[in-house]
Amino acid sequence: QFQDAFRDFRRARRRSIRVSAVIALLSGTLLAIVLARRISQPLAAVSRAANEMKQGKLSARVEIDILENADEETLALSQSFNAMAETLEKNELERKNMIADIAHELRTPLAVMQARLAAMQDDVVPLSATELEKVYRQTELLSRLVADLRTLSLAEAGRLSFNLQRIDLRKLLENVISSFETAAKEKNVQIVLENKEVALVHADSDRLTQVFGNLLGNALRYT
Repeated sequence: QFQDAFRDFRRARRRSIRVSAVIALLSGTLLAIVLARRISQPLAAVSRAANEMKQGKLSARVEIDILENADEETLALSQSFNAMAETLEKNELERKNMIADIAHELRTPLAVMQARLAAMQDDVVPLSATELEKVYRQTELLSRLVADLRTLSLAEAGRLSFNLQRIDLRKLLENVISSFETAAKEKNVQIVLENKEVALVHADSDRLTQVFGNLLGNALRYT
């Protein structure tokens, strides 16, 4: 009887172990599914937003409101993604606006050149050195605008080269100002370089000349 009772006890113990193992396995699987969904849901939201951006929709954002149960790392990833997407969208908008502005500016010198050349062709305006000088100035403006477009394209492609060297910023500014003297006189504007001190900088003189040239050109245009 004792042996029968011992065998029954061992069978019951094995049965309880198997039942416990099944319950533990099911509980672990259920817990893993819950945790996996909790982790995968925020990552899926980031993935969806990334796919939308890949298709050209720069306004795509990760909805932070649905990430209430997300861990700090996932939340930080989502916020960084939204910040990156906002920067890309802003840069793309600025690029489009710049191209649109340059395209608009290209029309003006072309229209002026066509009008003057047509007038000279129809003998409305005499063909003279003065008229040719006016047309030549419009071609210089066109060249500058085309160069701006090329610079923009090189910058976007990451191929904008810099020739860094030690230069005197004062001399560079004096040269830029001298190139705008004629345009300034025509508008009765005086450009004065107040600081005459030597200012040595490590930079690309050609690119800085472009920067200050654009600044002075815009200032004269709207002054």
